[in-house]
Amino acid sequence: MVQDGMTASADAIAAEKVVDVPVISLMQLVATQELKRIDGMKVDVEGFEEKVMLPFFYAAPDALLPRVIIIENNVRHWDVDIVAVAAKRGYTSHRISKNNLLLSRDPETDS
Repeated sequence: MVQDGMTASADAIAAEKVVDVPVISLMQLVATQELKRIDGMKVDVEGFEEKVMLPFFYAAPDALLPRVIIIENNVRHWDVDIVAVAAKRGYTSHRISKNNLLLSRDPETDS
């Protein structure tokens, strides 16, 4: 657990502490917050892009799909090509840096 005054990153790692983090799915977050629309999203989940994005792409109705998603480019580590799954939902991929991809979607696109 993180102790008072300790950040959940470098200090916890340096102290070899285990940090318990509550986790919910992106769809659960959307439901909890009662979101009707997502304009843009930055996904920075340190290699867990598949676990976050694939269930979202499979379950989200078209109305919830963000127009823009910025995601870390960990394609060489993915078992499933997230960009290809996103393309099936109407997204186009643009490399914006060595480490990030921009996925854009025309809101009028049907999946």
